[in-house]
Amino acid sequence: MKKITGKTTLRASVNLCIAILFTVIATHAQTWEPLAIPQLNSVAIDENYATVGYNDVVYVCSDLGLFASSDNGTTFSNLTFETGPTANLPIRSVFLDEENDILYAGGENAIFKSTDNGASWTATAATGLGFVNNFAMLDDTVVAVHGDNSGPAGVVSSTDAFATVMVGTLPSTAQMKDVLAYDNSFLVAGVEGIYKSTDGGATFSQIGTGYPTTGAKYWNIEQINTTLFAGDVFGTGLYESTDMGVTWANADPLNYNDFCQVFDAVTGSGALLTVQDGACNNGEPIKLSTDGGETFSSALYNLPNAFYDRLGVNSTETCFFVYARFKDTFYRICDLPLSVNEVAGTTITVYPSPTKGIVTIQGIQQATITAYNAFGVKVESFQNFDNGASINMAKYASGIYFLTIETQRGIQTFKVLKE
Repeated sequence: MKKITGKTTLRASVNLCIAILFTVIATHAQTWEPLAIPQLNSVAIDENYATVGYNDVVYVCSDLGLFASSDNGTTFSNLTFETGPTANLPIRSVFLDEENDILYAGGENAIFKSTDNGASWTATAATGLGFVNNFAMLDDTVVAVHGDNSGPAGVVSSTDAFATVMVGTLPSTAQMKDVLAYDNSFLVAGVEGIYKSTDGGATFSQIGTGYPTTGAKYWNIEQINTTLFAGDVFGTGLYESTDMGVTWANADPLNYNDFCQVFDAVTGSGALLTVQDGACNNGEPIKLSTDGGETFSSALYNLPNAFYDRLGVNSTETCFFVYARFKDTFYRICDLPLSVNEVAGTTITVYPSPTKGIVTIQGIQQATITAYNAFGVKVESFQNFDNGASINMAKYASGIYFLTIETQRGIQTFKVLKE
């Protein structure tokens, strides 16, 4: 891994049926701030399973239980590990039912709840589970997804704070990792697919085409506006859907290509952050999109060489967190560009898309332009292009192409559909 200085590589991924209009994101002096690792009795955590913000409190789920910070991650106190039914137990997930002021903690085989902000805990009827990986809520129904590499797995739900538990029916009995309440339904990401329930978590069916199922494991599902994102930790990349999960496609084959393990993804204030490893790392293990997944850039900034596998965001969606497992280091950033306008330099436009032949590029000077096909293979390269220059794609086969445009400001990539 390397610190990015000078040029920042940006990638674009857009709906194929609209013209492409992008804003350049330039290199800025955003800074990740090192934080103290949460500790209990001078013993630091070894695992950060999740970092989540609710009501101005930042929670960290760990092998030493649940920690809470009221100063945005600067200091932490432990809520679960020393007493009560959660004593000595790892906590894998946390969720706040804000309407009823109930805090849920997901352990490695059970769900616990607190009605006093974590001061005390009680066991619920949700026991005999696998690792409780995440929660979501829709109306008065709370859903929890669970499972690990072996043992019980699936989805449970409750309308009475898990005094009673309903077990959801899924076409898979494998591990379920993430859940999202979206469009009056629950979407679950897990082994070999994305699953949807429209009946409050009672039954789920596998949805979507265009993403791999056999041999895939989706560890996260996120939403920005009407676009869904799901990352495969088994190495096929990041996928997006703009039609409620009916069809999916790789969000950016140039950034999430080859063997690409997406370990985590998080959204906040319109920004999407991902951490990945494998061939797509390229020294830039943290990627950022500030325009709904249309373009991606490196967000490594000043971070050292490490394996980053867990992201988080505070409740106001103004600060993001990242954890490096094998380095036992924890960082916070509160100056990410949260909109394209914050970092806009010169606007580059590439149009039209779709096209039958001629594509025009505005907003460039002395640019080098390279065309790649959807598999990342170079098709053609052009030198010293200026504003208003055109490329004739008539001889290209029909399909998706990526134009990388290199100027003194950096490298930007745009997706074009050739009809």
